Amino acid sequence: GGGSSSSRKKKKKKKHAAGGEAMELEGLDEDVAKKRRAAMETLKITADAFKGAYPELVRQRFSSKVMQTLLKYGSEDQKATVCSELKGHWKDVSMDKFGHMVLLKVLYWGSPQQRIDIHSELQGSYRKLCVHNVSAKLVDLIYASSMESDTGIGWSILHELISNEFRVLKPVGLSPLKDILEEKEPARAGAIKKDCLSIISKAFDKNCVTRPIIALIKQYWEAVGWKEKDDLLIVLRAQASKLRISSDGAEMLNQALAYGSAKNRKAIVKSFKEHVGEMALDPDSCVALLRAMVCVDDTKLLKEQLVVPLLSTSTAELAEICTDSIGHLAVVQLLVANSTSYVPKHMLDRLQPVQRPNPKKDNELAPTTKKPQEKRRAELAAAALPGLLDFVEKDVHGLATDEFGCRVLEQVVLTCSEVQSNPEDHLSKCLGEGERETTIARLQALVKSIAKLSVEVEEEDEDDDDDDDDEEAPSPLAEDRIGHRLLKRLVKAKVGGGDDAKGDLGMMILEAMEGGMAEKWTRGNRSAFVLSAILEFGSEAAKKRLLDLLKPLQSDLQNDKNASKGTKVLVKCASSR
Repeated sequence: GGGSSSSRKKKKKKKHAAGGEAMELEGLDEDVAKKRRAAMETLKITADAFKGAYPELVRQRFSSKVMQTLLKYGSEDQKATVCSELKGHWKDVSMDKFGHMVLLKVLYWGSPQQRIDIHSELQGSYRKLCVHNVSAKLVDLIYASSMESDTGIGWSILHELISNEFRVLKPVGLSPLKDILEEKEPARAGAIKKDCLSIISKAFDKNCVTRPIIALIKQYWEAVGWKEKDDLLIVLRAQASKLRISSDGAEMLNQALAYGSAKNRKAIVKSFKEHVGEMALDPDSCVALLRAMVCVDDTKLLKEQLVVPLLSTSTAELAEICTDSIGHLAVVQLLVANSTSYVPKHMLDRLQPVQRPNPKKDNELAPTTKKPQEKRRAELAAAALPGLLDFVEKDVHGLATDEFGCRVLEQVVLTCSEVQSNPEDHLSKCLGEGERETTIARLQALVKSIAKLSVEVEEEDEDDDDDDDDEEAPSPLAEDRIGHRLLKRLVKAKVGGGDDAKGDLGMMILEAMEGGMAEKWTRGNRSAFVLSAILEFGSEAAKKRLLDLLKPLQSDLQNDKNASKGTKVLVKCASSR
């Protein structure tokens, strides 16, 4: 259709501001006000015509849509009439493919009392409704909204899901399943556990995995022993990715991967394949991805189900992941496991190695994974490194100057440097001789590119579009807030070859500096800090070359009262040598 998006939004906003007889007509031109009055009159005529027939009309396609409009824009009296006529029918309405949308509008637009009346009528039926393919979404909404406003209603729904025993007589207070089972006789506790597993299985079979079901899964996991947990994982594993819709579900995925058997973990990881990109960007689901990378022993499976799907997304999608505050963690985890430099403590605490009872020896705990962590990390890094090099080479400057993208670039460079300096370690062996040589060559090209970008940035071709006139030109890495810190860290890590290699980053940076740029760098705050890092951590050849460049400038720099902090640090470093 025609019209700009802003005009369409304004029209939509005006439409939502309307509300039956209370529609705002002030400030509208005469034609629009006239149309609004006509719409209000039509709505009133329709409401009068529907009176007495709402229970029948709610199940019909077009009349149910009219009722939804009436509930959204009608007067309070008109809404009350609809709700009063449908009273006693809400259970059947919730399972009807057209009627449930009317109930949904009452939950959105109705009064608090009308919502409470609906809950009162549905009580005792939630166990049935939550596994119905139509009404399940309504139960999900009622549960989620009540847990935000009235937890008593949410727990009432949860208790119904636990067992038929609680359809009418609910446990006292907000009792979790663990406390309920402790109060029951063993036989009755066993029956309640069976009821829980039954409703969970049915929800997965009927594709009705909602937030109340996930809350029940979490309650069940915390209340039962290892045998029951293993039985639960058999139910969850084939469609485990459905759990990612809530924070509770994502934590259950983390627990299932941590404590599950190798067979269960394999099935869970396979369910991730179609959702890896989405999970990487989600603060809760990302933890499950990170856990899979440190607990699944089958790295070939991880490559097929996680690494390839993650790195084979479009460049734009992968860039979004790598520059996201959460998403970049999934990429970095492929190269270095559970790094305290990158992964926040609250996530690390949930990713620690775990133990569970050893089935072969009584009273003994055993780790849930068998492969050494360093071996797993090397195999994953070898699988991911070629694809990550392809990606970072496309936009070195963009990643180097991004708060989170620089972490991905840094770790790619550090991992390649590890391959270069340790030809006999497991990572080099996983790459193979041919791939190792290719990786070293690409590292040298990448380090050279970083050194060049530290001094100057190639300007993009100008176009006729004036929209970008106000944008600032990109700064060289040595002058960028994030980029200069990355350079300092890479120089300190001696990437590109270390003390004896010609490919030392510090030396490459100095070679990229043209004759007249030395003074500019020494007086720039950020660039001076980079030079200080070269003096402290660079190769001996780079240190000597830099000191030679500083000799004719050192006296002026020392006497400069307006020198930047970086310049003062540089002078101090040079004077001590």
